[in-house]
Amino acid sequence: MMNHTKNTAVATTLEAAEILAKAIQATPEWKEFQDARVAFEHDAELQELVSRYRRLVQSWQAARQRGQGLTGNEAMQLSRLQSQIEDHPVYQREREAGSALVTLFQMVNQNLSAELGLDFAANAAPRGGGCCG
Repeated sequence: MMNHTKNTAVATTLEAAEILAKAIQATPEWKEFQDARVAFEHDAELQELVSRYRRLVQSWQAARQRGQGLTGNEAMQLSRLQSQIEDHPVYQREREAGSALVTLFQMVNQNLSAELGLDFAANAAPRGGGCCG
């Protein structure tokens, strides 16, 4: 009998989690984030900038492993690419939408935490390894 009660409580909790997920997906914050993410992924100019940036970072990391650093020209190029990416309107839209979604998640966490009497997100996060992780 105890196992059946436990299974029912778990099923009810998981059903409530599905309802919460659907409620979040119905918010303007979620919809804007999804739209912004698609725009980010499909913007050819932005993707080229990101690709060039990543290649330069990989080159820098390989140079560091050999005990070298970036040349002055490479450092300027990396800085310029980073600025171009951060100034790109599609990137800014994605960042702003992500920030709004995080704010929504924080509000949900605050409400859950208040009801439970503990920080829900902190307790739901994966723990590190070891005895005290």
